[in-house]
Amino acid sequence: MPSLIRHFWPCLRVIIERVNNQQKITYGELAEALGLSLAQQEWHTVLNPIAEKTKADLGQDYDLTWNVVYGRNGPAAGLGRYFSNEGKPTSSELLDPKDHEQVAKYKATLAEIYRFTYSLQMIEGKSTVVKTP
Repeated sequence: MPSLIRHFWPCLRVIIERVNNQQKITYGELAEALGLSLAQQEWHTVLNPIAEKTKADLGQDYDLTWNVVYGRNGPAAGLGRYFSNEGKPTSSELLDPKDHEQVAKYKATLAEIYRFTYSLQMIEGKSTVVKTP
């Protein structure tokens, strides 16, 4: 499958919109929003760069891609695929839905992300993700 990097900005905008509405988005819904025919894509080719950007712009604990989750039929319905904050590289550790401690931390981190609203702004000539209470 080809890289999805060309969808970087539209994907980031969709994720920001859903985070601001405190609504998780499934891979299928994200594919639909981007005009892709299949939910099964090489998501890491676009989500990893988005995760790195949001963590760089907002701080290491603000990976907005945590809001992208498996649908009902996924291996971890309603949860994200990765558990990679706290300075770990993006997508370095899979989220284990059976690990109650990880799931609790995932949910707490997502709740913290939802405490703010996000927007893209031009700062010093570059698009930057910013958060406001």
